[in-house]
Amino acid sequence: MYNSVITSENRFNTTYALINWIHSRNKEVSGNIQQILFSEMDEWHQDKDGCLRHTSGKLFSIQVIHVETNLGSVLSWD
Repeated sequence: MYNSVITSENRFNTTYALINWIHSRNKEVSGNIQQILFSEMDEWHQDKDGCLRHTSGKLFSIQVIHVETNLGSVLSWD
């Protein structure tokens, strides 16, 4: 697994070919992004623990965590 992570080339595609493919996809695919409030999103909610979840339970969720430490200049964050 580690060798896969540090390898810049593979037997299927070169890095150059992959970058060219990404550029071609960027030219062919368009999107429209509109910022809305979380409360306006269909079928998404915030649970009692503060986690963001889809009502189907099948999509990703965003877990809320709180970290406290005595290392570094920032001692806690969410």
